[in-house]
Amino acid sequence: MRYTLYIMLIVLTLTGASCGGGSGGIVGSDNTTVVIGLGQQSTESATAPSPSIPSAISYVRITISGPEMSPIERTVDVAGCNTVEEVFQVPNGLDRHFTVFAYDDADTLLYYGDAHKTLQGTPTTVTVTMVSMIPPTFGGVETATATSSTDIDLTWTAATDDTTAQSNIVYLIYISTTSGGQDFLVPPSFTIAAGATTFPVTGLTSLTTYYFVVRAEDEAGNVDTNTKEVYATTLFGTSEH
Repeated sequence: MRYTLYIMLIVLTLTGASCGGGSGGIVGSDNTTVVIGLGQQSTESATAPSPSIPSAISYVRITISGPEMSPIERTVDVAGCNTVEEVFQVPNGLDRHFTVFAYDDADTLLYYGDAHKTLQGTPTTVTVTMVSMIPPTFGGVETATATSSTDIDLTWTAATDDTTAQSNIVYLIYISTTSGGQDFLVPPSFTIAAGATTFPVTGLTSLTTYYFVVRAEDEAGNVDTNTKEVYATTLFGTSEH
């Protein structure tokens, strides 16, 4: 289930918020009353938030900015809340930028989303789907087995993720000829097709020891940071490149 932020831009007064309920700004004809409601939305429904806000989220930071207006920022405690509604008075104008950051109680960013909207004081609705910032849970590569003078087979157990199906998680293979020598700041040696749990590394040199680290990447581009390393030595024979 995706975590979705609902931004309802209305010109009415909000009552009966279950949590939150903060308000700010000056009510007037030059402003639009903005009600921001947070909750979850299933992929089958696009009409209203349904309980509840993911339990891992402790607080959210909402910012509203745009040309010829002072930025508005508010931090809202959402721990234990099913839904939250917050009221803002936002100056009318072009390209109002709404951003929301959702954090856990350790201040780790879990979700992020934003949207742009021109405000003219008339009712309108914007929905922002929050993108997960949580990397996959992955135990790393498990085995490395030399099968020839040029090939080593790698295996691992599939990673899991909060939003990406296992069949859509891709794997990044980093290789070095020294232990701990993998460079994670450059592109991996191989990017493996989504859903794979094995990979034959080919084109290696005979009687050479190779060290491998495999990392998992979800559809949002989040990559786990494991450094688990396995190694194997290619068999004796003639290497062909």
